[in-house]
Amino acid sequence: MPQSPTPDQVRQAQAKAEKLYQELKSGADFRKLAVSESDDAQALKGGDLGWRPAAQIPTIFADVIPDLTKGEVSQPIRSPSGFHLVKLIDTRGGDGKQISREQASQAIFQRKVNDELEAWTQEIRASAYVDNRLDKQ
Repeated sequence: MPQSPTPDQVRQAQAKAEKLYQELKSGADFRKLAVSESDDAQALKGGDLGWRPAAQIPTIFADVIPDLTKGEVSQPIRSPSGFHLVKLIDTRGGDGKQISREQASQAIFQRKVNDELEAWTQEIRASAYVDNRLDKQ
């Protein structure tokens, strides 16, 4: 969808996502549909996001993935850029159990905190470097 979609554009995108979801439920090949229908950067890879630890799962998918079983496709998920369909191919690591919604949310929250802390640390270092250089002049 465009950056500021009209209500009609949202309805059209949602209808397309629902249609694709129904096709997938009827046995359509996820990879082929991703290549032919998706605008995502991973479309030409069949929509494959690769193996990711829970902390690296895109936030918009974090609430959906723990509820999926292997091979299952999510209902359309709305984001600012459009609608997404997620298929869980497999899980690995840990004890083989899927993580809970709370664990996924906590991992994503922790990643965001760590990212913010790192950015803040870099900002302080840069400021200290500039201050130090000014003091030497």
